[in-house]
Amino acid sequence: MKEQIYTIPLMDAFNAGDECPFCFIERNLEQHAMDFVLGAGASYMEDDIRAETDKAGFCREHYKKMFEYGNRLGCGLILTTHFKKKNEELSGLVNRCITDTLTRSIYTNATTFIMLAVLYVLGVSSIKEFAMPLMVGVLGGTFSSICITGPLWYLMKTKFVKKK
Repeated sequence: MKEQIYTIPLMDAFNAGDECPFCFIERNLEQHAMDFVLGAGASYMEDDIRAETDKAGFCREHYKKMFEYGNRLGCGLILTTHFKKKNEELSGLVNRCITDTLTRSIYTNATTFIMLAVLYVLGVSSIKEFAMPLMVGVLGGTFSSICITGPLWYLMKTKFVKKK
């Protein structure tokens, strides 16, 4: 709704006896916005309004106000799309981290493995007994750092988060 000078409740703000007319106007505009988004018309159910508010997001204070407003369906839709967006961001973060560390891990572990293989081939029997478990450990560590820790962290972050 485009505000006109005659639709802004200036006189109501001055007559309210509030500490500040601007605070009165701000509260009224916030309440008007809450009524617009979650009220009887429930504009949040419309796709274009939903797309815009999902892009912008809400602060913690306004999430709380929306929850206290009483429209559980609208608030549930807001939180559902918010959590989907956060999960997609986390998934992208995990994929980027695995990609960034993949070459570094492979190079580091490959050079360590080559050195241990040379020790195993050229070493005496006591060195061979020492080098073989280390080679198995390097292979296991490489596998776990690339293939297990990223997805495990993502799973723990999304499924096993403590409720505050």
